Amino acid sequence: MELQQGEAQVWVAQGQQQLQWSLWSIALQSFEQAITIDERCLEAWEGRAEALKRLGRWNEVGEIDEKIRVLRMPEVKLDADFYFKQGNVACGLGAYEEAIVSYEKALEIKSDYHT
Repeated sequence: MELQQGEAQVWVAQGQQQLQWSLWSIALQSFEQAITIDERCLEAWEGRAEALKRLGRWNEVGEIDEKIRVLRMPEVKLDADFYFKQGNVACGLGAYEEAIVSYEKALEIKSDYHT
């Protein structure tokens, strides 16, 4: 495991250097290689997002934002209570469709969920 993480970090460092040199496509490949080695490498996901932004591939950036959020908060337990609270926040912001999705996830995890 440690060897894999070290190897992933080598690819991340290479990708970061390639970003500095404006080699967006090549940097993207480096970050993707790091992710292949270590799926939980936060720096690789963040680098991938940056490379995609530079390439103007915004729809793909949106797809990986959730992955980055989860990796940044590994201590968060995605249980029914988490999704219920997420639904409350979405509802408070007027994002009712997102709130319904969150509430449904809470019920999938615990069908008799209530506060």
